[in-house]
Amino acid sequence: MKFDDIFQMVSEDFGIDKLIHEVELSYALPEPMMKNMLKDILPVFVNNDRQLDSSFGICRSMHVRLYISVKNSKPRASRSKFKFL
Repeated sequence: MKFDDIFQMVSEDFGIDKLIHEVELSYALPEPMMKNMLKDILPVFVNNDRQLDSSFGICRSMHVRLYISVKNSKPRASRSKFKFL
C-alpha cells in the first residue's frame, strides 16, 4: 500500500475534499517500545511511502493505531480527528 492510496481511501470513506481540507497521518509508538522512553513523546507523523512502510513494519509485530487528522485549509478552521483501530 502506498501513501497516496491511504489518502484516497480517507477521501472516499469520509467524503474529504483534498482541495479544501488538510490531512495528516500519524501514529503513537506501541507500549512495548515506550517502556524505556519518555512518556510524553509526540506521535510519529507519516509523510511519504518510506515512513508508511516503516509503520507497517512495526504493525507486523505490535498493535499500532493510525490517526488521521483533518482540518480545513482556511486558517481559522477547527480541527477534528478520526481514529482507526
